[in-house]
Amino acid sequence: MNKFLLFISAVLTFGLFSCSDAPTEIGADLMPPGDNLTLQTWNSLEHPISQTSSYEVDTISMNYSRAVLLGEVANDVKSHMLLKFFFYQSIPDSVLNALKADSLTIISASISAPIIYRYGDGSEVNFSVHKITDNWSALDFTIDSLNSLVYDTQNDFISEEVTDTTFEFSFQPNMIYDWFWSEVVDSVKNYGIYLKPEGGNLVLGFPALTSSMTNSRMKLTCVVQKTNGFIDTLDFYSSADVHVAERNIPLNETGKIILSGSAITRGKVKMDLTSLSQRIIVNKAVLKLFINEDETLQGSNPSDTLYFTMIKDSTGNVGDNPTEVIGSGDSTHISANITKMVQKWLNHPETNYGIRLRLSDEKTSVNKLVFYGSDYSDSTKRPYLELVYTKMN
Repeated sequence: MNKFLLFISAVLTFGLFSCSDAPTEIGADLMPPGDNLTLQTWNSLEHPISQTSSYEVDTISMNYSRAVLLGEVANDVKSHMLLKFFFYQSIPDSVLNALKADSLTIISASISAPIIYRYGDGSEVNFSVHKITDNWSALDFTIDSLNSLVYDTQNDFISEEVTDTTFEFSFQPNMIYDWFWSEVVDSVKNYGIYLKPEGGNLVLGFPALTSSMTNSRMKLTCVVQKTNGFIDTLDFYSSADVHVAERNIPLNETGKIILSGSAITRGKVKMDLTSLSQRIIVNKAVLKLFINEDETLQGSNPSDTLYFTMIKDSTGNVGDNPTEVIGSGDSTHISANITKMVQKWLNHPETNYGIRLRLSDEKTSVNKLVFYGSDYSDSTKRPYLELVYTKMN
């Protein structure tokens, strides 16, 4: 009987996964008459169970992000950006010789990039430009690292131009001399440039160093004049970049699960399944989260997918090779198929520590999604679990 049960469950699972997200009794007519097997549906609204939800701000490194973000939306979020441009063997000898002869003039310096993300409705990014004067690493840079960042307080910003597709700003070229000199003598260092948000109502995103958009990352353009009066234009692409964001996320707000990009905020949901029998085979389990549309804030690339990751222990750890699925939806909800997780929790209730929630674009946006939590007053908007399962009578 056990082998037959597994066979029937496999058949039903195949049929159910080809159906819509809303499980039904479809497939019940495939059951052979007289067998002690039934296909049943269950949901957490009609059969309320204990559930909890929460969210917390998480400090993580922003390295390997496919985008870097700069700007501020007042009373909401601000994103800082750091850049380095290394010139190893890429500066023409004629320029270096003029530099050594103290006869090089840097006429202008600007940085540009294509725009791949917008948040806010401003027309310009408000920021200041500063020379960084001590070492930093994009590999472990977090929002906490800003407190120890050493930079020149002088603002070298000159002007900017923002179009529908491109961003460019010019700045005082004094720091470029030091960057060039760092290729000549060891005593001069190139620590890069810090772009500090200064109010406004716009955050822009650009391709990062790890982006697949070849030669579309931040580009430094220098116009130089050498001894003989010859003017040359030099282009260099960023060799290190990172952004970190600040956002005032209110903690412990009742009835909410808040997820945020860049100013990393993640959520958690746990369903108590001990009231369900352990001797069932889950054909399909769908967890649905309902979006609070009034408090959700989206940029030009809306966040419409989440990672649902099974939590391994009481500390919230998800492990090195986590059980993880992607949930998707629209402006009203996001749902995910968590069949494997639910089956494990039913077989081993002691392993149910819940699910971690995070935006799939949490490093490349400043979007904020607010979901209704487990303690929201309207039970129809709380996290909702729906099962289709096979059970022996």
